[in-house]
Amino acid sequence: MSALTLYQLPPALGLPVSVSPFCTKVELYLRITGHEFATEPGDPRKSPNGMVPFLDGIEGQTLADSEAILERLESRRPALDQGLGDSEREEAGRLRELAERDLYFPCLYSRFVEPGGWAHQQHAIRAMVPWGLAWLLVPLIRRSQVKKCAKHGCTDDGCYAMAVAAMDVIEEALGEGPYLLGEHLRTIDCAVVGQLLHTAWGRSPTPARSRVRGSAALMGYVRRVVERAEIEMPPLGD
Repeated sequence: MSALTLYQLPPALGLPVSVSPFCTKVELYLRITGHEFATEPGDPRKSPNGMVPFLDGIEGQTLADSEAILERLESRRPALDQGLGDSEREEAGRLRELAERDLYFPCLYSRFVEPGGWAHQQHAIRAMVPWGLAWLLVPLIRRSQVKKCAKHGCTDDGCYAMAVAAMDVIEEALGEGPYLLGEHLRTIDCAVVGQLLHTAWGRSPTPARSRVRGSAALMGYVRRVVERAEIEMPPLGD
């Protein structure tokens, strides 16, 4: 099988994975399924949908959108979701939508709106843009992300209640099992852990970060998936 190239935002904030939860989702999947791949910094201008992640190397095509990438990869080889029934796939879709909305935007808020989070995030942004244009691009990027948060209802720190409620649902779905749909790791686990990981290792103390860190079930779940991907996470900081 030919090697793949995953174009993504680079690691930052002291993490060994991309600063983007959606890029992390794809990298987790590629690692867990044993694909041969390389990672490169992604230029959104070269992406089919103007965003990262995007993936090269599948039949000469460039694929964008994290879920579309996983769907295509699932169709090419023995799949993580092989054997799932309709009800399980429906449940996976519900949980993915919940995580990629109600965990992602509060995480974005903590990085781009919270003063403490922005103090760290701005350094990560500066490292990703041309040095001579940082004075212009860094504030523009921040404004665009603040607007994105507001569009999805994250206008003050009350948005963390949304993330906490989503974690309640995820923890209930997990129950005492190792993974969300039972004994076997599925694509939904890559999606949800991609979001939980960035909340748990967030630099800004928030109710969402406290909720995931305070749950032995959720933190154990995150660590199981990360270990399957053979990624070594740093200790949790303050």
